[in-house]
Amino acid sequence: MHDFMWHVFSYGSYPSVALQKAHDAYQNIASPEYIVLSNDRDEAFVTDQKPTSSHFSDYYIFPKNLAWTMVFTHEDGWLGPFFAKHRDFEKLNHDNLKKIMKIKEAAIAKTKGYW
Repeated sequence: MHDFMWHVFSYGSYPSVALQKAHDAYQNIASPEYIVLSNDRDEAFVTDQKPTSSHFSDYYIFPKNLAWTMVFTHEDGWLGPFFAKHRDFEKLNHDNLKKIMKIKEAAIAKTKGYW
């Protein structure tokens, strides 16, 4: 696991789903913002748009509270991608969905001149 952090998933050390199941899980998840981290951990960025690609060859996407992690590898289709949930996923994901709702409510209020 020294070269690639995602080996924690490919070696089965942490439960995850892979390949199409990982893509499906990622498509069905939302977050108020997404952190995209390179495998080298020397570069990362935050975005409010769900990433569908990156200039990194091995990268991790997750919300601030780490409710889940999506991993794209340089070996996608063979080893990866992987999608894993935090052991407290239900609570953490609920928190994320509440934050998304608040963001949407604030945007509606702003269009109505309340901001």
